[in-house]
Amino acid sequence: SEPGVVRVRVFDSEGRISYSTDRSEVDRILDKDAEACYACHAHGQRLTRLNRPDRFRVYKAQGERVLAVITPIENQPDCSNAACHAHPVSQQILGVLDTHLSLARTDRQLAEGSRRMLACDALAMAAIAFLSWVFIRRVVDRPLKHLQAGTQKLTEGVLGYQIESQSPDQIGALADSFNIMSLQLRAANEEIVSWAHNLEERVEEKTAEVRRAHDQVLHSETMASVGKMAAVVAHEINNPLSGILTY
Repeated sequence: SEPGVVRVRVFDSEGRISYSTDRSEVDRILDKDAEACYACHAHGQRLTRLNRPDRFRVYKAQGERVLAVITPIENQPDCSNAACHAHPVSQQILGVLDTHLSLARTDRQLAEGSRRMLACDALAMAAIAFLSWVFIRRVVDRPLKHLQAGTQKLTEGVLGYQIESQSPDQIGALADSFNIMSLQLRAANEEIVSWAHNLEERVEEKTAEVRRAHDQVLHSETMASVGKMAAVVAHEINNPLSGILTY
């Protein structure tokens, strides 16, 4: 009458069903090679002991699982010495109690537990994925975007651009290195511009010196040409005058 009990049977030592909740089975002799018996009996042997751990079996009936438990009915001294029993002391087992219990409720609880576990696992995975996304976005994605923006600024010629470094991890160290590199690039560019400006001034100074030297050389050549021309003219004039003086 208990809930979950499918069937109860009592076997004597010969395998005869002496009691069953299914009255059509009473006085039926069960084959010892059947599923309920082969685990405890050798073929054709008389039952003497029932101490095997595989007295439990599970089978399906009407679409649900059933647990069958075989419990030995031992020949206690109160039974063997009583006047109402004819079993000798040498007979250790008087029979077995075969109880069949439905596992439908257990299976439902297991299924419900499995569904709850899957739901909890899904929620846990979703929470872990969300936290991982937040962590990656804050710790990896955002600093990398700042580095990308800084690199773009350097490409556009904004030398000395600085990135705010707030994390002490590898990305923070990379941002610090970027800031140092940006400052070094700006300093190098300023030095190059300064050298170019000084070079232009030096070139202008040297050009002025060369121009002055050229003017001096040109003046000297002009004076030499004038002197040479004066000497030629004087010579050309001196010859006729010499002739005139002679005559």
